[in-house]
Amino acid sequence: LIPVSFPLKDIPDLLSRLDGILLSGGGDIAPGLSGNENDEYSSNICVSRDTLEQKIVEIANRCPSCKIWLPTKENDIVLQYLKIHGAFPENLTVRLSCVMLDGENLAVKNLAEKNGLCVASVSKDMGKVNCHAYKTDGKCGDCRACWDGKVFEIVYKRH
Repeated sequence: LIPVSFPLKDIPDLLSRLDGILLSGGGDIAPGLSGNENDEYSSNICVSRDTLEQKIVEIANRCPSCKIWLPTKENDIVLQYLKIHGAFPENLTVRLSCVMLDGENLAVKNLAEKNGLCVASVSKDMGKVNCHAYKTDGKCGDCRACWDGKVFEIVYKRH
């Protein structure tokens, strides 16, 4: 667990000792960071966390041997980044989170496919679930599918 207050200058050293990293979800991203104005729909904004998330690409570039997995619902910010920079570093797998349980989520999947990204979804239909961490007490073991950009969709068991 890396707290948001961890000094950015020390992150490359820390990451050089890891096999991979998962960036957890959080509150809304401050609308001002993507050129929008604050509104009544924004909640749980944590500017220090947002600043850290803006540095993820920099961290990925500084630590090319560390695989980073970023699940996100912030499609607009991801698309804005791609428009400006073209692509994410090879070691950074961005997974757009599907919003509907067991839904087709075609809009998110089409957006991901069109932009060379991946998706993550949740299902109660065990025939669709391809993440097996629920069988191993939440541990990935040797599996690294979530970090693998060639695996288009990871489907987690609803819990």
